[in-house]
Amino acid sequence: MLNFELKEVEWDERLGFGLEFEFALATLPLGTKDPEPEQGRQIYSIDVPLDSPETDPNTLTDIDRELNVQLHIVNAAATKGFRVASQIQLERHRKAWENGDLQTEPEPSDVQWIVKHDDTIQFPTAQIDTYKWYKVAICTPALMFSPWNLRHIWDFLRIITNRYRLNCNQSCALHVHVSMGKKDFSLDILKNLMGLIFTFERQLEHCHPPYRIHKKPSSTFPHEGLPSMRPPARSEIASLAAIFRATSAAELVHMFSSDEHFRLRYHHIGFLDEPPPPPPSPDPLARRIVFRQHQATTSPERIERWLNVCCRLVEVARQMASAGATAEETRAFRAFLLDHVSGDVEDFGLVMLLVRLGLVHEAEEYGMEMANRPDFRPARRSLNPSASYRVGS
Repeated sequence: MLNFELKEVEWDERLGFGLEFEFALATLPLGTKDPEPEQGRQIYSIDVPLDSPETDPNTLTDIDRELNVQLHIVNAAATKGFRVASQIQLERHRKAWENGDLQTEPEPSDVQWIVKHDDTIQFPTAQIDTYKWYKVAICTPALMFSPWNLRHIWDFLRIITNRYRLNCNQSCALHVHVSMGKKDFSLDILKNLMGLIFTFERQLEHCHPPYRIHKKPSSTFPHEGLPSMRPPARSEIASLAAIFRATSAAELVHMFSSDEHFRLRYHHIGFLDEPPPPPPSPDPLARRIVFRQHQATTSPERIERWLNVCCRLVEVARQMASAGATAEETRAFRAFLLDHVSGDVEDFGLVMLLVRLGLVHEAEEYGMEMANRPDFRPARRSLNPSASYRVGS
């Protein structure tokens, strides 16, 4: 039995991470009746200039209203000590700098929280006419994975959830970016990580609601729906072996983006979506793994829980590829994957996987969620091999 006991690493060897979370933000012009006064929080004059809240938003252009919403959030967080910028304003300042119309160069985006627009977000249909809605995505700066920075995330989320009326619907997402911090992903780390996720994709799916799982693509939000896959013609064991035979990162990317034998279809994560910037890159997350499948949330607890899972997968992959990993540990890791790649998820489920990875608290929390979700209750086996029934049926 393989149990992953992570070794201590130096501060400058910690993983890096970044988050992007999305929501629809509600606002109303002054003089409009609040349809839900019991909700509290600010609702008026969010899409007009901060210094003239009485402005009629209908007199402003769409882009200026978007800018005002972004600046409102920027101001709310900046007064609490956060370095935050509006994407629209940052782009305008950068263009002015390039044209010689601005004396001071704008700060790079990777050292600030960025408030931006994401057109894939849709408004809640039940309240589409109740408020004036805006599409908002917030990106964290590049951060080292540490308890201090996790608390930093919690503080920011509390500011915006206590200040505004937000809606996280099925069109919204939570993206987790994980990097090697000041280093890069080696080929061995990538092969270990791809092998882990390919082997345990079915277990990891249980961290997400059904509409985020590739077996049940969403027709309402096709940009988030994930492709259904035919059963692979090649065996899972053969596919796993192909992962570890890869000779380059490009070959791995090609496998998961175009090879029909890989059930993952590379939808669970993304790697190097854009060409890496020329060295030296100012962005510590320039080469990163992007976990995209999680549903949107502004709950600090749920975000931290999924972030811990993503980072632990990368950390285990790194440790098994490090110079400190013994030949015996490497063999045990490969054997662990081989034992489960073709196995039944009912025999080795998400909770057991997380416990094996050392994520006991996360196993407890996800286990409770699954117990309260009938759609994820596994079929209970019958003594009659031709019959089965579901728990609770």
